Amino acid sequence: MGLFYCNFGVAPLLIADELKEDDFQEFTFDDSLLLGGGYGESYLARFNTVGQATPGKYQVDIYINGTRVSRQIVDFVKEGENEIYPCLDANFWKISPVISTYINQELLDKQCQAPELTVNGATAKFDVERLKLDITIPQAYMQKSPRGYVHPELWNMGETAGYISYNTNLYQTNSSGNGGDMRAFYTGFNSGVNIGLWRLRNQSSYNYNDYDSSSKDNFNSIRTYAMRALPNIESELLLGPNSDNKCTTHG
Repeated sequence: MGLFYCNFGVAPLLIADELKEDDFQEFTFDDSLLLGGGYGESYLARFNTVGQATPGKYQVDIYINGTRVSRQIVDFVKEGENEIYPCLDANFWKISPVISTYINQELLDKQCQAPELTVNGATAKFDVERLKLDITIPQAYMQKSPRGYVHPELWNMGETAGYISYNTNLYQTNSSGNGGDMRAFYTGFNSGVNIGLWRLRNQSSYNYNDYDSSSKDNFNSIRTYAMRALPNIESELLLGPNSDNKCTTHG
């Protein structure tokens, strides 16, 4: 005779599903819980409001009409009692996809301004939890740029680094009788070094064959070339053999 047990966890799941937003307990942060100076008034009380941020500098991702423009440090300035706004200067609007004729340059020459004052019809929303600043601009004021376009002011040389990657294959057969044993080994290499605007690349391979106690190996440098970006003329310089195995220099 055997015993059979069966447990179900349906009831707790149903209870969790039936919970509504109003059923969760609310919390209040009290400034009197902090001892000592240096914090100021309303240091904890700001957390009582969802999404509330204090004035100061934040490193944020800036989006315009849903497209990421840059990541930079933005100074958020207090306006009124509970409102803050992002203070964006002329350098930001220079790299933005907004047509320059719709940007209030005279106002920006004095100091950084809120997006609503810089571009007519603009709005801004700051998500403090995600450190994301969403700016909405009328579509008629936007430049027509290719998808994924990056302004030249945001280009950088990248990191100085080196790398090597490889793939390896080993094949072996063992024969009895008059046939001989065979072993074949192959490795392909891709390596490179990045220094400033220069990119040095090499493709090479190594082969090893052993058949009936007779072996041979070979290392072959297939292609070595150097590339350098020419940002001023939006071109690239290639020194060395190209894919057609011809020695070229082009921009």
